[in-house]
Amino acid sequence: MTQRRVPVTVLGGYLGAGKTTLLNAILQSPHGERIAVIVNDFGAINVDAELIGERAASRIDLTNGCACCQVGDSLGDAFFELAEENPPFDRIIVEASGVADPAQVASWASLPGLTLDGVVIAIDPVSVTDHLHDALIGPTIRRQLESADLAVFTRCDVVDEGEIEAVESRVRAAGLVAPSVRSGRDAVPIVALFDLGGSGPIEPAAPISHADHVSAVWQPTGLVVIERLHETLRALPGLVRAKGFVRTVDGHDVVVQLVGRRVTTTVADHSAEQMAVVGVGLRSRFDPDEFIVQMSATIGDLALEPGTTSDD
Repeated sequence: MTQRRVPVTVLGGYLGAGKTTLLNAILQSPHGERIAVIVNDFGAINVDAELIGERAASRIDLTNGCACCQVGDSLGDAFFELAEENPPFDRIIVEASGVADPAQVASWASLPGLTLDGVVIAIDPVSVTDHLHDALIGPTIRRQLESADLAVFTRCDVVDEGEIEAVESRVRAAGLVAPSVRSGRDAVPIVALFDLGGSGPIEPAAPISHADHVSAVWQPTGLVVIERLHETLRALPGLVRAKGFVRTVDGHDVVVQLVGRRVTTTVADHSAEQMAVVGVGLRSRFDPDEFIVQMSATIGDLALEPGTTSDD
């Protein structure tokens, strides 16, 4: 009897394109599948609190029968481990790093017991045009577009129809040939993301390089003045993505997000385990040490309670 091969879906797209939002929507949907998730990114997955079960150092067992492995460059190890799982998962989803070539990630689906279902690329219609024109970011975006079996235009609930059509024309001129669907916060086309038929044989995985990007982690030692935070994030040279949690002077735990120059801060729906913000920038334009200095200047006068930050 032939062993069933577990389908692998690679979820790619540049930093801040909306990959984690798509992934959370998949995990929360009534799919009835036992899904393994591999997160290969600078920052950790923002799995909603109600989905989290037991935690290990590199794995979260989710309450819906799914599992999440958080990895860095040990991506191959995670694939080998999941390929040998017994009983096998119904599906494996990889959230690739925002600066990765998804085709390299997808090549791991050639392991015994696995098969590539397809590469799904998230595209932010607000920022993708500027990114394509950037000499450092543009080549990464084009590689991602060329690898797609399906493109998902995210945040379509905040962009008008005419602009989305204009953006789609631009990304198709830049190399996208795959079909596309549209997604908003309250309307994610889950069924369209699977059973894509794969993109054929892919060369063995090469090392994933983040050579053009560098990251820094800021751990606040006090309560943050939210207005200062907005101003600082918008002004930092070379910063293309920031994500994390801070506690504000009015006592709220806040989720911080920056994509390009767009900053959003929203009150968290659960208490954060750790106050920290990850910043990712272009190596030739972004100074990690200056990021720490400038972010620290957003602190008010009060210190955080002991145990809310870590030196890890």
